[in-house]
Amino acid sequence: MGSLAYLEPNELTALNDLKQAINHDFQLVDFRLYGSKARGTADADSDIDVMIELEELTPNFNDKVFDVVFDVNLRYGVFISAVLFGRKELEDGPCLHRHYSRQLSGMGYAYDRFGQKE
Repeated sequence: MGSLAYLEPNELTALNDLKQAINHDFQLVDFRLYGSKARGTADADSDIDVMIELEELTPNFNDKVFDVVFDVNLRYGVFISAVLFGRKELEDGPCLHRHYSRQLSGMGYAYDRFGQKE
């Protein structure tokens, strides 16, 4: 399981702001940190991998979420790399999406709305 201890203060602030912004404008279902930052194996060039699950994901929502990610990256000088899913896509979609979600659920680090582990 990952840990917030591996994040720099500006990275944690960026993730909290990103989650709050997405939660404000969309129906956020899940928000997970995964990858090298969650495992504590990141190097200086590592990005911050997050999985974002929304209740509904339309092409318009997809574009808007990535605009928010872009703004947060610029504001905090970080590189958040997000993958987006809609709930229906994960529950009923191709096997690849369900497998990916299960894999992230097992190794990701979930946040509640205040940036703490769930």
